[in-house]
This record gives sequence, structure tokens and C-alpha cells, in this order.
Amino acid sequence: MTVEQPSALTRDEALKIVDELVKSPNIKKHLLAVEAFMRRLARHFGEDEEEWGLTGLLHDADVAAELARRFLLEEASALAPEERDAIGRYLVSRQGEVARLRRTAGRPWRRVAGIGFRLALARELARL
Repeated sequence: MTVEQPSALTRDEALKIVDELVKSPNIKKHLLAVEAFMRRLARHFGEDEEEWGLTGLLHDADVAAELARRFLLEEASALAPEERDAIGRYLVSRQGEVARLRRTAGRPWRRVAGIGFRLALARELARL
């Protein structure tokens, strides 16, 4: 049985994911700045600039979604039942977006999902 790998994620697709998951303009600016920084590092170290850039662009997308989820859960207790239901539906859709991001992004997502990425980045930065 052959398992089909998802097609490579494009920058436009990654930007759509960021727009769907990240609502804070400041976090979006941060993600774009990290993307640019990672592209420069890739050039410096002779690595895949597109992959490193996407890694930087997506590195906090799930964190933003989780922060939004926590905020909404904390505020839900003060809301009417129909408002809580609407928030519940929203949270389920956001969780679906994070799951889709993980499936779609493939290798760039796996690179930032654990401590290994942060340790490797720290080692490379120390070499500069």
C-alpha cells in the first residue's frame, strides 16, 4: 500500500493558514519577521530557503490559536448558553485548522513542533 505524501505547502497557503489562525496583528508581524530571518539564515548556511522561511512563518501559528482558545474558555463562564455554544463551535473549528496545518505543512511543521528545532537554531545562531 502506497501512502501519498501531501504536496508541498506554498507560501501563499501558509499565509492563508496564518490569517485563519492568528488574529493579532503583532503576532502576524512577528511571524513575518521570523520568516525573513529564517530565510536569511538558510542562505547563510546553504539550506533550503523556502523550507526555512515556511518554518519561521508557521512557528507560532498554533501557539496563537491555543492562546485564543484559553481566552475564550476563561470568558465563556460569564456568557449565556447560546454564546457558549457558539464559542464551542468556534474552538472546534480552530482545532481543526491546527490539525490541518500539521497535516498540510509536513516537514516544516515537524521541524518546529519540538525542542529539537529550537536547540538546532540556537546552535546555528551561536556559530554566527
